[in-house]
Amino acid sequence: MRGQGSYLDPAPIMGGTTTYDYSGLGPGWVDTLRFTSPSDTEWYSGLVPGADAELYYGSTTPDGEVIYYSGTSTGLEVIGVIDAGTLVMSNTKKVLVYPCMTGTSWTDTYFGSVGSYTKGGEISVAVVAQCDVITPAGTFYDVLRLNVVEGLDYTYFGKFVLHRDITIAVYRAPGFHHPVMYCITSTGTDELGNPIPGLYGEQCQWLRSDISTNTQSLAPTLSAWTLLQNPVEDLLRVSGTVRSDVATYRIRAADGNLVREGPARDLRTGVVVDDLSSGIYLLQCDGAAVRFIKE
Repeated sequence: MRGQGSYLDPAPIMGGTTTYDYSGLGPGWVDTLRFTSPSDTEWYSGLVPGADAELYYGSTTPDGEVIYYSGTSTGLEVIGVIDAGTLVMSNTKKVLVYPCMTGTSWTDTYFGSVGSYTKGGEISVAVVAQCDVITPAGTFYDVLRLNVVEGLDYTYFGKFVLHRDITIAVYRAPGFHHPVMYCITSTGTDELGNPIPGLYGEQCQWLRSDISTNTQSLAPTLSAWTLLQNPVEDLLRVSGTVRSDVATYRIRAADGNLVREGPARDLRTGVVVDDLSSGIYLLQCDGAAVRFIKE
């Protein structure tokens, strides 16, 4: 589920870990997010060949009502959308790159069409902070804030019909396949440059607990353990409390692939990682997750 409400983009709280606090947002309203496979039987399933996952929104978004994703070794790309028809991207839109860390940035152009209707533009992304973020659903730790600037044009039968400018603060947390928080501003103009009031707006969106099944709580708890060293050269160790009798650790590469796992007790004596390639990894254990750099 996704909450939506009024716009708020607070200044970061500095000192120790940088924190962005959105707890002052009102209750807003609730929308539905649904991740599905192209092999599912939903009305939109399989309409864009090559998609690894489909994301259905209960309402339209700047991208459309349904977004089709493809994951590669270098990033996550939008390869199609349903927006006034099923647009297949002849030039895909890269929305995430691997590895991704503070200071990472990229720019990508994209273009898609269906019949005589086309949509294309440019997206620029800068990773500006590693932080904690407090949302109406709870606190998320070790989050990356991405500042996104996007400009796109729509044409119909080869004629320009409207332009949109969108800026988004995106918060991506370890272990979640969808951003936990969005702060969006949007404007739109017609072919004469006149404002289109319906395309102007500001809002925030955030992930909520699964209130339909109550099967999960989206806000991770604060880790009871910490890394002894980060970056890591050859031995990964933690300090603090780990439920070594029941917990298992997992190490995932930046593309999400599992590269190592074992009993949590090994983290106290040290897990050898000198054979791993240099880059960003995610350590998951006992309900918590922390990124580390392998040198």
